[in-house]
Amino acid sequence: MNNLSIRYADTDRHGDALTASREAVALFRGTPPVDPDHLSGLTHATSNLTLRLARLDHRSEVPALADETLRLVARLSAPHPRSRLAGLADSLTWLAWYLRKEGHLLRARSVARAARSLRRRLAA
Repeated sequence: MNNLSIRYADTDRHGDALTASREAVALFRGTPPVDPDHLSGLTHATSNLTLRLARLDHRSEVPALADETLRLVARLSAPHPRSRLAGLADSLTWLAWYLRKEGHLLRARSVARAARSLRRRLAA
């Protein structure tokens, strides 16, 4: 569902992207974390949901979800080969820009710091 939400967003179907993102997060939250990629998937899905909400100007929901995304990023262990953390770092960079634009300067700084940290981990 998370990949579907990305494809919808790529084709300017932002309402469908938001619906798919909400469903992806709900599926990850409702699934026991037995797969090593579970936390990475939940983190990416939560980040994408935050971006979808921002894109559709659901401003009131964005800060709390950004905080949740940061908590999830902090729990990520060393990058798993299939975890696509580079995409997550890109999403966080965009989210930091949005938060800064909306006046959430401290959150924006924290999100940008998390993106830089992920990029360093990937480069190591």
